[in-house]
Amino acid sequence: GMEMYRLVIIDFGIFVVALILSEWFRRLMVSHIRIMREKIDLSEFNISKEVLDLCYKQMLFWSALFFAPLISVVSIIQIILMFYFKKISAMRNVKPPEKVILNSSSSSIINAVFIISLMVVFVPIGYIVFSFKPSTQCGPFRNMNHFIDPINVLIIKTGTTLVINLYIITNLIAYEGVIKRDESWW
Repeated sequence: GMEMYRLVIIDFGIFVVALILSEWFRRLMVSHIRIMREKIDLSEFNISKEVLDLCYKQMLFWSALFFAPLISVVSIIQIILMFYFKKISAMRNVKPPEKVILNSSSSSIINAVFIISLMVVFVPIGYIVFSFKPSTQCGPFRNMNHFIDPINVLIIKTGTTLVINLYIITNLIAYEGVIKRDESWW
């Protein structure tokens, strides 16, 4: 868990340093040094890079959430700060892209990237949950044999009537007679 906190904080620090060195420093050089103005121009806003950065930050959030649940607060603060830093930088330091990307053509690709990244994170976490034993010294699972034991304990504590009732309710909802309001199956 502690390593995930370090990773998220170091990642944010690298993001801020890279933003300052790449976009802010480049704008200062272009606006104040004539030779640089002739050789290089302001950087162009790259929406695909920004989407991949956001996807990476969300992958860090999803993968760290199981190991350190409070990291969600740190990650949300990081993503909000990242948004405002990039917004200020985009308004002042970069020029708009020359090639316009249509929203309708890119939204399905972006959604596919996010789903793939979610699966890339959830498959290893699922493997960890069902294959490894939790630490006996620390963490919320310290007195349990498997990570899935709290769900089993919850089912045992609530009793079998709740499980049976949930099973009956879901079957009734999914049954075609309820949807069609056909009472002949009663």
